[in-house]
Amino acid sequence: MTANQTTVASAAIHALTFDQRNSAYEQGGKYSHNSTELLEIVRSAAKTIGETPTFEQWTEYADEWKAGYINDNPEHTGNAADQAWKRFSDQLNAQYGLTKPKSTSASAEKKAAEREAKAEQLAAKYADHSTEQLTDSLRKAYELQAKNPTKKLATLKELEQVVKARTRHEDTEKREALKTARARLADLAKACDDIDLLETACDLLDTASFDVTIS
Repeated sequence: MTANQTTVASAAIHALTFDQRNSAYEQGGKYSHNSTELLEIVRSAAKTIGETPTFEQWTEYADEWKAGYINDNPEHTGNAADQAWKRFSDQLNAQYGLTKPKSTSASAEKKAAEREAKAEQLAAKYADHSTEQLTDSLRKAYELQAKNPTKKLATLKELEQVVKARTRHEDTEKREALKTARARLADLAKACDDIDLLETACDLLDTASFDVTIS
């Protein structure tokens, strides 16, 4: 094989240079390490905050967290810390169902009651609309607004609010259902002493996509 043929063959085997492949390998490892480290930090944070933190505890934890974030890198601004905390708190919510508690001050409770009343009225107004219908209506409202940017659509804001509330509610229900199902599965697994059955269950859960009917 000539030198030219060797070069062509190598190019056919690898689309990246050796250095690029090596960098990709290292970057994948770092990402895996950082992802694992993030999960551990979130787990530790959930343990520190507790299952039922007060508004004051949550707020103070967030302030201390952001202070530590900025202290670790002085180039980070307050806005960057706020955005980082938002991403982190989203992880707390996704993994442990932890969200910022409502303030218990008199003024906060009054405002919360007012918001809740408005939300209930809005939910009642669109109660006979499915989430899919509402989402489609919102999409059409966006399109109409784009065609007439100077004309503010009165229904656009309330459609945004009701879709957001409906989606949040459905997401919460799904998280609760998952939490219940996972706890039940864990209890069943602990009580089961049939290795074959346990391995079958593991294989099912380990499959990316499947369609199994259990009679």
